[in-house]
Amino acid sequence: MRVISIYCAVAVAILLAGCAGHTIMGGGTRPPIPLSVVKCTYNDPCEISVTVAQTTPSSCTISPVDDVEVKGSAYLHTIRWVLDDASQDLKFRFPQNGIVLKNPDPHNQFSHQGPKNGGREFQWRDKNSNYADYPYTINVMQKGSAVACALDPKIFNN
Repeated sequence: MRVISIYCAVAVAILLAGCAGHTIMGGGTRPPIPLSVVKCTYNDPCEISVTVAQTTPSSCTISPVDDVEVKGSAYLHTIRWVLDDASQDLKFRFPQNGIVLKNPDPHNQFSHQGPKNGGREFQWRDKNSNYADYPYTINVMQKGSAVACALDPKIFNN
């Protein structure tokens, strides 16, 4: 009976350890990845639709976008952010700093950054060889005006 109790205690300890967060870059543990994410895998295109609304003549807001989860190591995933038609009609575009990491990228996970298609899209290549979370900022500007706005989602490299 004592042996069964020991086995049960070991099993519970293993289960609890499995429920703990994963260690991430810089130490600490990662909180659970949100249920609502854009999932990027080997064969799936990774495209994030961005909607911008002009709230006043001098301001705008970006509708919340899902965070991005990238799976599959050592593979160059292309991540594309695309302004929806209504945002394009309002002349919103991605500037050169359209997508910017909030923290340095010491493992050089991201490359080939830049606006595409006249600023209607922004693209990154993600190496996804380092298990970490990458908070980033989406920046848009209205062509021919000073109106600009930003939003801060995350990329989860798994």
